[in-house]
Amino acid sequence: MSKTKLIIFISVAIAILFMAYSYLTGGNKKETLLSEEDVNLNPVGREFILLLDKLNSIKLDQSLFANPAFQSLKDSSVSIPSEAVGRGNPFAPIGAPDNY
Repeated sequence: MSKTKLIIFISVAIAILFMAYSYLTGGNKKETLLSEEDVNLNPVGREFILLLDKLNSIKLDQSLFANPAFQSLKDSSVSIPSEAVGRGNPFAPIGAPDNY
C-alpha cells in the first residue's frame, strides 16, 4: 500500500470509530429543547412557560358565536389587488439582466 492510501484508510477508520463511540455513549441521553434546569435558572424562560400555561387554560364560550349581535357583524375587509412582480435581483445595476 502506498503512504497516501494508508493515511486515508487510517483517517476513515478513526472517523468510523469516533462515530460509533459517540453513538454508543450519547444514544441514551434525552435531548430536549428546554430542560427543567434551564427554566429554573432563566427567569425569562420561566415567565414564558407560566404565560403559556395561562393561555392554555383559557376557555372560550361558544355561545358568543350564536349571539345576534355577533351574527349582525359585517365583513369589511378590502381585497388587495395583485401587482406586477419586480426585478429578479433588486440590487443589480439598472439595465443588467435578471440573472446578473
